[in-house]
Amino acid sequence: EMKANQPSPAHDSDDEGGPSLSQLVKLIESFRAETRGSLGTLQSTIDTFGTRLTEVETSLQDCDDRITALEAKCEQLAKCNKLLMAKSEDLESRSRRQNLRVVGVPENMEGPQVTAFMTDFFAETLGMEITDGPEMLDRAHRLAFRPASGPTPRPMIVKVHHFRVKQRILQLAREKGPLTFRGHAVHIFPDFTAEVAKRRASFTNIKQKLRAADIRYGLLFPARLQVSFNGGKYSFATAEEAVNFYAETIVPTLRADRVNDATG
Repeated sequence: EMKANQPSPAHDSDDEGGPSLSQLVKLIESFRAETRGSLGTLQSTIDTFGTRLTEVETSLQDCDDRITALEAKCEQLAKCNKLLMAKSEDLESRSRRQNLRVVGVPENMEGPQVTAFMTDFFAETLGMEITDGPEMLDRAHRLAFRPASGPTPRPMIVKVHHFRVKQRILQLAREKGPLTFRGHAVHIFPDFTAEVAKRRASFTNIKQKLRAADIRYGLLFPARLQVSFNGGKYSFATAEEAVNFYAETIVPTLRADRVNDATG
């Protein structure tokens, strides 16, 4: 006799056609194995990048050290270059110490005997006989190449044998004012280097203001403005310093003096 309601034996799956429990376990194990493999590869990649990053950091540190050393070297070279340029400028200025630059003498007027011509030039222009003859002038020549065309003659460079004679020529040129030579306007200047001439030219505006205010001043070599004001002497290496002194000291003092004169 068969028993009623007897339970059927257990199956690996509740649904027909679905994966069995053992299959699910196998799938999970397979997934875990694949994940472990992927994680291993990822870890290896991370380790490789870590090694490379360490190498890059080391390389960057080495580059930083080298850049620091190069910057220090460049700074040292810049100081040496500045010193050498100053020495070169000084040497060039010394080589021109006894030179004069004469502007305005027409081309070809000097002829072949340039030194003798310039001796006559100073005698006629300044009324100054260089009594020892042409040898008082070491040499004279035109500056640069002959221009292809144009009315502007090249400057004449004259080297005077004695420094005191050169200074006397400049003094007479200042005292006599506008100069002419055989009907042509001429000018006599010291022969400064381009750098010195540029630095001296920077004082032009402040010199005009000082002259208008009737304040004594002098431009010392190579380019230093000396101002005499209220019993004191003041020296300025740059035009900016001189302008500030003029605005902050001279102008207020002159205004106060005018007020005192008006009320006195």
